[in-house]
Amino acid sequence: MVDVATTISTVQDIELTDTIHDELAERHLLPAEHVIDSDYVSPARIERARRVHGVTLLGPVVADHSAQAKAGSGFDKAAFTIDWDNEQAICPRGATSVS
Repeated sequence: MVDVATTISTVQDIELTDTIHDELAERHLLPAEHVIDSDYVSPARIERARRVHGVTLLGPVVADHSAQAKAGSGFDKAAFTIDWDNEQAICPRGATSVS
């Protein structure tokens, strides 16, 4: 299935992920899994697709470009575990986020 959206050139592809799901839901055409490329996926989009529409969003998440990831020292995003059910991040030492 394909959903087509035409926008002005300054709109980034990732901005359309939520809109695509909303429009597919209106037509009762949502898939259980949606495989997309990295231009359409982010952790926030993965979470919203599951929470709002029950869709599993599959695709490569954009690489971590933080200073820690580039330097190979400290903790980058990949070092943390996300507990989606409890809405917490868990650091490599086991401490959980408070917000």
